[in-house]
Formats: sequence, structure tokens, C-alpha cells
Amino acid sequence: MLGIETVTLLALEMVPGIGNCTLSNIIRISSLRGISSADVIASSKEELLEVFQLSEKVIDKWLSEKDVYLRKAEELELFLKLNNVHVVINLDILYPQIFESFFSSPPALLFMYGNRNLLRCRRFSVLCSRNPAEEHLEKLREVVVINASKGEVLVTSSVAEGYSESYVAALKYGFPKILVLDTGFFRALGVDLSNEVSSISRKWREEFDSKQDLAISEHSPYRQYKRGANYRRDKMVAALSDSINFLHVKKGGNMERLYNKSLQFKEKDIFIDP
Repeated sequence: MLGIETVTLLALEMVPGIGNCTLSNIIRISSLRGISSADVIASSKEELLEVFQLSEKVIDKWLSEKDVYLRKAEELELFLKLNNVHVVINLDILYPQIFESFFSSPPALLFMYGNRNLLRCRRFSVLCSRNPAEEHLEKLREVVVINASKGEVLVTSSVAEGYSESYVAALKYGFPKILVLDTGFFRALGVDLSNEVSSISRKWREEFDSKQDLAISEHSPYRQYKRGANYRRDKMVAALSDSINFLHVKKGGNMERLYNKSLQFKEKDIFIDP
């Protein structure tokens, strides 16, 4: 059973130098040894070194500003609860287990806002490299409508052109969507989590509908975009999809790497436009 409470994990996640691997290790060790939040908070430098094998720099930062991190984490946890944002830890039943094999460094925490029942449905995505031609976008919109009409749930994002086109295609017809973000919720959805994600989507809907759709991010709501987040977002979209349609895949690009990665998972239906 997980020993460390969510609020303590949120506080640890704020410490510079504690990333996915370190936080996952803390969660794993605390679960195996029955270590509680109180144990972590009361631990000395020597105990943190021995048990969790944290670097001295990280430990010094944690110990010197622990009260600040905990206060901010308590405020964040209260906000998340009031707004029905769920923090999913990598040991939780809701955590997509495929992430463990799809990522070399899987997300330790996931933030979910909206209709989590969509994770129980069959899901699909349409992925393409940058600057797709209109013929590719037309094919993309066609695939979205066909698959969504069969009851499958679109997994997409909001920033790149292909993602925004697929998102709006589903939005126009009222199809449910899983929106994977490469930044925190506040930047993407606003401080009250009600903003539609782009100026294009706001032409069809003024506010994000958390009863119909689901937003997922591995980044704390306060976090801004960070380097490498777009490729991790793409991997998350692919990992969450039972079937993937690749259109306009450029040689040597992220989408080609993602296509080759996806082929390793025999349970996925992979299609590529010739």
C-alpha cells in the first residue's frame, strides 16, 4: 500500500532535481517499506541519503525549504480537490500501465481533469509530422469522423496543426476527446480550468467541457512548457491509443520514431498512409 500521501508527493515534485525517475523511486520504496509522509518529513539528511539515495544537493534544497514546499502543495491539493482534478500516481489502478513500457522514464504523477470513463473506451489517434498539406488534413478529418462515429474516443492535443485539426473535427460533431497537454492545466485551460484550448476551438465551443472530455498532463498545474515536453506528449498520445493512423510522416522526425516505437506493441492497430 502506498505510504506517502499525495500532498507530500506534490511537495517533493516541486523540488529542483526531483524528476520522474526520482519521484517514481520514492513512491516505489515508500510502498515497499511502508514509509509514510510523516516519516519522509521527519527524515534527516542521512536517512534520506540512505533510504531514497537522493543527491545531497536535492536533500539540502528539500530540508531548507520543506515548509514552503509543503504549504504550496497543501494549497495546490485543496484547489485540485475543489475543481475535481485527480492526481494519479503510478501505482494507482487508473494509471495506464502501458506507460511503464512505452517510456524509458514514465510519468510518476498524472493530473486528470474531466471524464475519466473515457479511459475505459477503445481509443484512437491520428498523428502527422509538422506542416501537413491540405490533402493530409482532409484525410485526418475523415479518419476522425469515421472512427469517432463507431464509438471510439479520439486521443489528441491542441498545439500542433494536426492535433488542432483533429480536436476541432471531433468538437464540431460533439464527439468526446482525451486531450493530452504538454504543459500545466493553468496555462492550457486558465486558472479556473474553463478555457477552450485554442482560438480555433473557441469558434465551436466557448468553454472546456469536463463532463464530456478528459484533459491529462504529467505536469503540475503551475508548470509552464519545458524542453522535450512535446515529444513526451506525442508518446503519451500514442501510448493511450488502441489504434493509430500515421499521416505525412517525415523521415528522421519524431513521428517516424514514434511509428517505429508503436510497432513494437502488437496489441495496437497501426496504419500509415502510403
